Amino acid sequence: MLGIEEAQPLFRRAILMSPCVDHFLTLQEAQERASKYLKYLAINRKNASRLFSISPSMVQYVNRAFTLSYAASGETRCAFSPVIDGVLLKDQPALLASRSTKPILIGYTSEESKLFAQKVPKTLLPAVAYSMNLFVPQKDANDPRPYSERMLDCLSHRMFFAPIDTFYAHYEGKKWKYLYTYTTPQMQEQDLGCCHSY
Repeated sequence: MLGIEEAQPLFRRAILMSPCVDHFLTLQEAQERASKYLKYLAINRKNASRLFSISPSMVQYVNRAFTLSYAASGETRCAFSPVIDGVLLKDQPALLASRSTKPILIGYTSEESKLFAQKVPKTLLPAVAYSMNLFVPQKDANDPRPYSERMLDCLSHRMFFAPIDTFYAHYEGKKWKYLYTYTTPQMQEQDLGCCHSY
């Protein structure tokens, strides 16, 4: 909303909860992803009507494979991301929003990436870290946690902490920042901690 000019009269202040401030696609990138997705479904111009008969289970399977392909390629943006179309979103939302002077409260959860890691087998995490050029500190007395936790901290920093901190530093209006850490027993049982969207 902060980055949409037409929406400015509709609100006075905003709360941004774990925003993916740089997870937006250009129109060209969106078109390339759409073409790739259709290839996963084996759909082209000649059999486009098949779109109306694809089963939910096939969509679920392809969505997972499509998402994993981007994670494995080192892409930190979500496979399915909003598009800067030049109509509703005229530029990078973080750039547009930074020009706003509306008061904001912005922040993130302590373990943002744990939710996304459920989609990636732990054995593949080192490969994902390599493809994303993430430097994962070695296990030592100061940080005895397993590799998966250290790697996910680095991923949280890359995807959320650093971009949000940068956005916050450049925001010109009144601003407050939070770190959300509360975890329920149910989330602990699922090893999700205080993850994204929580």
